[in-house]
Amino acid sequence: MNKLVKWAHAGDPTAENALGVHYFYGRGIPKNQQKADIWFRKSAESGNANGAFHLAFAYNFGEGVPTNTHKAVYWWQQSAKDRKK
Repeated sequence: MNKLVKWAHAGDPTAENALGVHYFYGRGIPKNQQKADIWFRKSAESGNANGAFHLAFAYNFGEGVPTNTHKAVYWWQQSAKDRKK
């Protein structure tokens, strides 16, 4: 877990997404959906398809952020684009 946190703080998009997942589900750290969304956003903004997908999910279902269908669609589209790279 320490390495994951170190890599996420260093800006690794895969680690950022993984840390978001840990916060989202409370795996090894206290569950915190707001922190999860922060890490998903960092990952998504770096072009990580999984981060974009998780952020879209959060917006679609109001998990840690206010429900926003337009933002959900935007991030799902970004996720699809990023997967094609």
